[in-house]
Amino acid sequence: MFQSFLIGALFLVSLGFLIAMVVKNFKTREGCASGCGKCATTRLPSTPKL
Repeated sequence: MFQSFLIGALFLVSLGFLIAMVVKNFKTREGCASGCGKCATTRLPSTPKL
């Protein structure tokens, strides 16, 4: 009983953290009006071509 409660609480905390990161990412993109690219904090690394 206690273990399932602990796992559920951990799941809810991690879900809240992911939602907060997504909301933060969208809010930072709204504020960037110049389009210079300095505001982009999350960039995926490009895959090397073989």
